[in-house]
Amino acid sequence: MSAAPRRPRAVAMLLLALALRAFHGGAPLLGTNAWRQCDNAAIARNYAVHGYRFLEPRVDWGGDGSGVVQMEFPVYQYAIGLLDGLLGEHDWYGRWISILCSLGAVWCLMRLVGRTLGPPAATWAGFFMATLPLYVYYSRAVMVESAMILGLVGGLLGFATWLEEGRPGSFWAAALGIALAALLKPVALAIGLPLLVLGWRRHGGAMFLRPAVWGFALLVILPAAWWYSWSVRLLERDHLTLMGDWRYGTDKWGDWRLMASWRFWNRVLFQRLAEKHLTWPGFGLLALGCVLPRPGPRERVWLAWLAAAAIASALMAQGAFQHEHYQLWFIPPAAALMGLAVSVHFRKKFWASWPSAWVAFCLVAYLPAAGWRYAAACELEQPDESAAWRVAHLLAATTRPGDLVVALDDHDPTDLYHAHR
Repeated sequence: MSAAPRRPRAVAMLLLALALRAFHGGAPLLGTNAWRQCDNAAIARNYAVHGYRFLEPRVDWGGDGSGVVQMEFPVYQYAIGLLDGLLGEHDWYGRWISILCSLGAVWCLMRLVGRTLGPPAATWAGFFMATLPLYVYYSRAVMVESAMILGLVGGLLGFATWLEEGRPGSFWAAALGIALAALLKPVALAIGLPLLVLGWRRHGGAMFLRPAVWGFALLVILPAAWWYSWSVRLLERDHLTLMGDWRYGTDKWGDWRLMASWRFWNRVLFQRLAEKHLTWPGFGLLALGCVLPRPGPRERVWLAWLAAAAIASALMAQGAFQHEHYQLWFIPPAAALMGLAVSVHFRKKFWASWPSAWVAFCLVAYLPAAGWRYAAACELEQPDESAAWRVAHLLAATTRPGDLVVALDDHDPTDLYHAHR
């Protein structure tokens, strides 16, 4: 089976993705999840200001202490900091690193879908990956999610290529991509489920007897274990964290009562994934893609990824319940299955069967729904709509660089970042 759609179609999807992400690409760090974006940008700036000590990332809200903070692997912030030091400070560095990562993810997804579901599905999957509204929004945010998704999709593509062709380069690319994703977000290790499906399809139970498989697992797990053991030392030393309380059952994970409630799954799957990330028409296409009459071994990898995203959401119940960007884990398999639904059922005489009619209806409704959702997200980035922006200018006008300030901002560092205090 061909590994990719035709080159002109792939280029067209990448250009579409680039055009949508470049819109509003110079906006200030405001709006949805501005607190996280400003923390990342501040850490980058503090690398440039305080010296490029990679193992000691610093936030703005450390008071008169060191500001060194426990956090995920800060390679993204460090890269922005290097650009700040070389070229001067600008918010758009982080945005464009995220945009480039998302373009890589679109390309890798199309290649992987081409291998597993065929070139027509790959083209449509690329279209949805390029246009899903909140994925577009977070693909240009100063956040690590875009790089994490690139690591996951690129890693899965490399792993599938290695299993089928035995190329050592594919093995190392897969290990690097998934190890990076796990360093950026530990919950990315849930990708082990689709990896297991791919390995089982190729080798069955004999995969567990292959030393290379165990070596792959160690290459992914050991770097994450090293970094997060170091981050615990930073927390114990400086008492600041960007990761919340990771003790079992206290904050982000281990809340089984919440996980077992209808309120949780309604918010994660319907209010967030269906209504905001995919839009309701897009969710209709996903539903059709999930109930195709056969899933064969090639389709099962995408269903396994959806299951892995659901498991990750359940484990990180509080985080998934509170933050809409946690649902980005669902986007690559959702786009693949949406593309499969369209490629299988869309026909010129779409009225001849109910699946074709359903696909035609969803496609017609999808574009305006996605456009409206993206415009609504971008509207929150307007400085005129932001109290934090006004407070930042007041702080900058009434204090001096280096002053300590107290801001009643509900733990939102947006004003501190824009005031550089």
